[in-house]
Amino acid sequence: MLVKTNHPFKDHVIFSYFQLPNMTLKAKLLWFPVLFIIACKPKETQPLITSHDYRDLVTLFNEWHSFEVPPMLSGAPDYTTESFDLRYPEFKKLQSRLSSIDSSGWPIDQQVDYEVVKAEMNGYDFNYRILKPWQRDPAFYTSIFMERSDVPAHEGPTPHGAIDIWQYSFPLRPEAKLKLIGELNTIPPFLMQAQSNLTGNAKDLWITGIRPLRTQREDLQFISDSLIGQDPDLTTAVRSAMTATDQFITWLEAESKTKPDPPASAKKNYTWYQQNVHLVPHLGRRSHAAQTRARASLVSAKTRRTPQQKPATTP
Repeated sequence: MLVKTNHPFKDHVIFSYFQLPNMTLKAKLLWFPVLFIIACKPKETQPLITSHDYRDLVTLFNEWHSFEVPPMLSGAPDYTTESFDLRYPEFKKLQSRLSSIDSSGWPIDQQVDYEVVKAEMNGYDFNYRILKPWQRDPAFYTSIFMERSDVPAHEGPTPHGAIDIWQYSFPLRPEAKLKLIGELNTIPPFLMQAQSNLTGNAKDLWITGIRPLRTQREDLQFISDSLIGQDPDLTTAVRSAMTATDQFITWLEAESKTKPDPPASAKKNYTWYQQNVHLVPHLGRRSHAAQTRARASLVSAKTRRTPQQKPATTP
């Protein structure tokens, strides 16, 4: 028999186990506190749907992307714990607004847009709660990128304000010169901020994270020697960035010696990230490999009568 409680937070059902014939009164009394706690557990509330309009998603998307850019602190993006904690409640409001939009009746392409925005927000939330590269990974503070990545954006966690040298054409025009100087001038305060932000203890990240910074130092030397000529303003900005990078590397080398070995990675966190951020139905290493092989077999079966493609001969 099921009876409903009058708990103010929800309608919940519990067994009227006092009427069960095969349980002694003592056993019933012992189990009663456990069942009472279960009955009183608040029900997970479903989001209140307030919109079915795709235009509301577009508006939210623009606001979300404006929010996702961190504020500036002393001339560099602010990745301090205080800034994240202060802004997190506003992020949860944006996430709640997304949950209040019902996309079920939209065309497929618009539903995909919804899922992409949701995945982006999940990524921000995962970084804030779990990954925290600004606290754990020195490589996060690499700013100089000489070559274009083979993915649409930069690969791996990358800070706002990354300097893509490959996008510049040398010698620089006046407006491009001012832009590059402004970007280079963010490196010293950013690396100074990093020394306060980096509180993680994963030794492997500290050791491997030094290498990208050494590469940045070499890239800055190449820019100074081969790209900017004798321009005094650019020379000053590059040298300042080089000095800051040297000092940061020295600090990292000293600090890495004090870091313990990292704990084992949490499988459930990785699985959640794959499923909710990359939107990959990942359930573990073996399961993922099996799914990949199954998909490859399906694609092969569907395309078995398709003429074999010729390798590309152009860049």
